[in-house]
Amino acid sequence: MLGAALAASAPVSAGDVADDVFAEASRTYGVPEALLRALADVESGGHMSQAPTRDGRWGPAGLVAGRTLDRAAALSGFTLEALATEARANVLGGAAALAEVARSSGSLQETLFRWAGFDVPTASWDYAAHVIARLGPLADYVHAAFPYGRGWLPADDNGDLDAPPPRPRVEATPDYPEARWVGPACSYTNASRSTVEFVIVHTCEGGFSGCWGWLVGCHDVSAHYVVSEAGEVVQCVEDEDTAWHVGCLNSRSIGIEHEGSATRPEDFTDAMYCASARLTRWLCDHHGIPRDRGHVIGHGEANDLYCGGTHWDPGPGWDWTRYMDYVECGCGGCTPTRPLIELRAETETIPDQPRDECILSGSEGIFDMWSGQTTVQRFYVANNGDAVGRHVQVGLWLEEPFLRLRHWDIYDNWPAHTCGAEWCLNDANELPENPAHDDPGGAVTLHLGSLSPGETKMIELTVEAGEFSVGLADHPDVRLWVRHIDDFYEKADFWSTDYNNVGGYQTFNGGDLRLWSETDVLRPETCDGLDDDCDGTTDEDCVAEGEADADAAADVPRDVPTLDVPRTDASSDGGAADAGGDGCGCRAAGHGGGRFALLATLLLLVAVSRWCGARIRLGPARVPSPGRNTRCGVLRGTVSAAPQRYEIRHPAWSAHSSSVSDSHGSAVPEQSPPASQRQPSWSSHMKSL
Repeated sequence: MLGAALAASAPVSAGDVADDVFAEASRTYGVPEALLRALADVESGGHMSQAPTRDGRWGPAGLVAGRTLDRAAALSGFTLEALATEARANVLGGAAALAEVARSSGSLQETLFRWAGFDVPTASWDYAAHVIARLGPLADYVHAAFPYGRGWLPADDNGDLDAPPPRPRVEATPDYPEARWVGPACSYTNASRSTVEFVIVHTCEGGFSGCWGWLVGCHDVSAHYVVSEAGEVVQCVEDEDTAWHVGCLNSRSIGIEHEGSATRPEDFTDAMYCASARLTRWLCDHHGIPRDRGHVIGHGEANDLYCGGTHWDPGPGWDWTRYMDYVECGCGGCTPTRPLIELRAETETIPDQPRDECILSGSEGIFDMWSGQTTVQRFYVANNGDAVGRHVQVGLWLEEPFLRLRHWDIYDNWPAHTCGAEWCLNDANELPENPAHDDPGGAVTLHLGSLSPGETKMIELTVEAGEFSVGLADHPDVRLWVRHIDDFYEKADFWSTDYNNVGGYQTFNGGDLRLWSETDVLRPETCDGLDDDCDGTTDEDCVAEGEADADAAADVPRDVPTLDVPRTDASSDGGAADAGGDGCGCRAAGHGGGRFALLATLLLLVAVSRWCGARIRLGPARVPSPGRNTRCGVLRGTVSAAPQRYEIRHPAWSAHSSSVSDSHGSAVPEQSPPASQRQPSWSSHMKSL
């Protein structure tokens, strides 16, 4: 057949019809433009599809092979293929054939009835009514169409569109109270069923009237209901009988067809979703069908899961989420019933101390603490949803050894509490699953219990600053993430990206329920080659080994012996040079006084060591960088290695010696200062020694 051949060879859709095409067709063939637009909307929504509808209609004019398609070709000169596949040819050829029908009709209803030509006369009258309903204000249409002749004017010349169509072949009352009975279909099984298991969703691949007219006609196919884009519902087969719509599941299901095409989901209107969902809800309640996606399925799913076959409607564009929400909660959709978690963190300021003391080494904008200090960090877990979050668990992790968790408590702001404060201790503190409150370790899971709608739980942490971190760690973290909420959320650890956000309900941080705080840890200078106190100067007030500054010598304690090293000149020591420069009076020992000078140097080093409280061990010697004025050996800044030196290191940082590029030979306190002294003023205190 020609229709089948054209369907097999039809190209990709030509798209919507251009506005000027309707005007051109109206002028060329004497058809009211408003009527051409209304007819195209009923036939295909104004689209030029790549295939005919189920009942064999092509394009926005609804041309039918063997009937109107052939007359259009004869009257317009377009080929059959052009009429079936090109929008302009389809509309112009359709206008030519429609004008021929109107010339022999007594009214617009008759013209449209004959144009529809469905097997079921009731469907053809229904088609005519739908086209006329889209004409806009009827008086305006009549005024514009009057010059075109009787075949374009509504019956009785008074705009009366209520002339009744032929009555259905068998009187019946629809099962669904909001449906209009248009059956019975020709092709169905009289089954008198008592149980139904599935509702099957289909698309007609065509217009509403043509769809149900085809299903009622004798075409070896039927469905129980058809829903239009405007939200109309007609019933073709009684619920207790078996319609022929889904192969192997016919006897176990009820089928609902929908106007439109699976290839054009943009045409699925909210009115259609709403009307169909109301019908499905009624069917499920009436027949005991579970209202879930295991029992309300598409034709394609029925084929994939049960029957096989090639049909895939209603297609991937069908909005199942909206549809099932409407089924469950009505056409306004469901008010979400789910916990919605939001997180927040804050760090308490340490009294009399800036929050951001260090602005060097990438630390600007980061909260700062001094080693040994403690502060309070708080993490807030809020439920802004309308359902209880049950068995809520959060993970905590602190970056040791820079930060240590000393204590934790859980508070809540539930208004029913009687503690008299904004935040009261929560019962979750006593849950046996939770760890010890004091020193629980750097990685713990806290069980918060249930989180009611509108409730916030505050996790208060006492955090101690440990080892110095600037330049050694990337701003040590305290990390929190939601590990578990019954039925709604699961996340194994802080970095997991395969977390289970059920329904995509959680939106905080894109559904990744985590956040963290950052802290930099400072300490007083330890003369280790690092700017420990972040003041921009490295190892200030540190004294190099083997040399004494004249100014520093004046500050040596009274109990340290002063050594008078004899000067030697070039004639007696074989060319020893002034090692200090700037006339500081320091001389390097030559061959003649080497032993005495070495002994004097060692004694001076012992004295300096006792003064500063540091340890001394042998190592390569230091020499000042080229061009640096050392003033008798008091080294500041970077130095370079020489064959031998004395090296002094703080014993607490021996484990981190590999992180220090060079140790400055200066004495530092072996013991850390008490916590009360660990303030920014410690650097100035060191300078005063």
